[in-house]
Amino acid sequence: MGTTNSEVSNLPFEEKFEIYKNKSSLKLNEVITNYKEWNESQMEIRNRWLIDKIVELLEM
Repeated sequence: MGTTNSEVSNLPFEEKFEIYKNKSSLKLNEVITNYKEWNESQMEIRNRWLIDKIVELLEM
């Protein structure tokens, strides 16, 4: 079974990274494992990626 965000919400990124890498059933969370750290810059990159995916879906 996958891990929910509420289960890891207050953990440091390093711990979340390991959990998402090994247990996440949510495909969106897999993208996070591409990063070595999680900061404002990385969040902006992921937000842009999410927006692009939404636009792709809406264009179908």
